[in-house]
Amino acid sequence: MKPWVLTAAILSTSSFGFAAGAPPSPQPLLAAAQAQIQEVSGSAARAAIEAADVVIDVREPDEYASAHLPGAMNLPRGMLEFKVAALAPSASSKIVVYCRTGQRGALAAKTLQDMGYTRVQSLAGGLAAWQAEQTPSTIQAQQQ
Repeated sequence: MKPWVLTAAILSTSSFGFAAGAPPSPQPLLAAAQAQIQEVSGSAARAAIEAADVVIDVREPDEYASAHLPGAMNLPRGMLEFKVAALAPSASSKIVVYCRTGQRGALAAKTLQDMGYTRVQSLAGGLAAWQAEQTPSTIQAQQQ
């Protein structure tokens, strides 16, 4: 059998967990994470942020540079597991995580809980919700 035929045969099976048609959706994973974490919004978010040992923006550096919460540290979700201990050395550190819409933040909060952090909160709706609820002075844009 020619190698390309074998490859095509392998890829045409559902052994990779993909059903025929549409690719899998992240929504079940996101819903499961949201059911297991603490999300905060409004005045509770402000209090959580003020009480946090560290506020982590899990967006990419270019997103963080455009606007972020004052005092937030940028730690992209893809590096979270590897670098979070430098920001939060104790499992009991008070951590608030956020992203733009709350989805990456929720998944990051779940990951941190799975790693053993016990006081993790996610900003419900992310930075977009925060911006809609707060005054402009609570958002910090980097000077270009």
